[in-house]
Amino acid sequence: MNITFLIGNGFDLALGLKTTYENAFNYPGVISNQIVQHKEWVNLMNLLRKKGTNSEPQWGMFEEVIVDYCKEYIHSTNDFNNFKIFKTDLSNLLVTYFSGIVDFGLPNKTLSHYDSLKKMNTRDNQFLNKAKEMDEDTESKVIKFNNYYSEFVLSVTKFYERLENNKSQFIIDYITQNTENASITLNFVNFNYSNSLEKFVEKFEKDICNYTILNYKINVGDFHYIHGSSKNVIDDSNIVQFGITDPNLQLGIGYDFETDLKDVLTKTNTQFKKWCHNSDLIIVHGLSMGNNEIYYLNIIDEYLKCNKILIDFPYIDIDKKSSNDLNNLENIRKSIFSKEHNDNVIVDINPETNPYKSAAGIFHF
Repeated sequence: MNITFLIGNGFDLALGLKTTYENAFNYPGVISNQIVQHKEWVNLMNLLRKKGTNSEPQWGMFEEVIVDYCKEYIHSTNDFNNFKIFKTDLSNLLVTYFSGIVDFGLPNKTLSHYDSLKKMNTRDNQFLNKAKEMDEDTESKVIKFNNYYSEFVLSVTKFYERLENNKSQFIIDYITQNTENASITLNFVNFNYSNSLEKFVEKFEKDICNYTILNYKINVGDFHYIHGSSKNVIDDSNIVQFGITDPNLQLGIGYDFETDLKDVLTKTNTQFKKWCHNSDLIIVHGLSMGNNEIYYLNIIDEYLKCNKILIDFPYIDIDKKSSNDLNNLENIRKSIFSKEHNDNVIVDINPETNPYKSAAGIFHF
């Protein structure tokens, strides 16, 4: 049996890492970065503030705003060319930011936020002190790495125990019926720019002989970045990729360069289809899946049509777990992945093992 974990930003947030787009764009280095000289930056920030008033700061919303920006502000070839330059600078900014937190779990970080600002010749003590605070925050997470790791192991080997009793038994039966040999292979697809997940998987792979799933031997298979990362670049011309994948994206701006603009915006990892279709069980952690990721959602829907199962552990802010917003969350999450085959989607919004922690995290046991 092949089990594939799809990991979103909720995983990093549950670790306590500051990986929302708000964190990245409020990074002290922004003020020292040439990106603030772009009028595109000001306009994009205004659109984000307007749209984010009543919404969570999810990357999916940021991607939607990028599309909105193009529709509202790109009206000439000059606008288009300026946007391409801006997008490159924005990608560089994200690389700089995530380079400061990307080595989660490693005491010898290659580049801290403080070092990044010093290299930019930043002399403003306010921003340098803020960068030091961010580095200290990251270091505190490093100290807790071993504790996090033990819970990560339980999350990938005992995930079925996190579900309500009837759902848990269903998954146990499903695994037993669909495991033809004596082993289970675990694959990981990371939708984040950070490599916090990769560090857990590397350590897990070294210790793998100590663990089983329902007495089946475990093998660690493949690890993939869907959008690229600051260290694993998929496309050198686009350093990191935004999650806009809609092949039928209609900007409606009616200019000759619209096709070229769509090519700049939409960067799709077509390998995702193979990764999903080779899976017998997909487990999702903290993945918002915005409207612009329709390509990946369509592939997941195709997977579910084959009578295969997906388990969804969505990220939920702890303070909002008792609100009325949760009442319809299970149906909403199911409909995101499939309109017609959502009976094959199991959503866990209130973990049996620890109802006070987000289902997206690794902190259940």
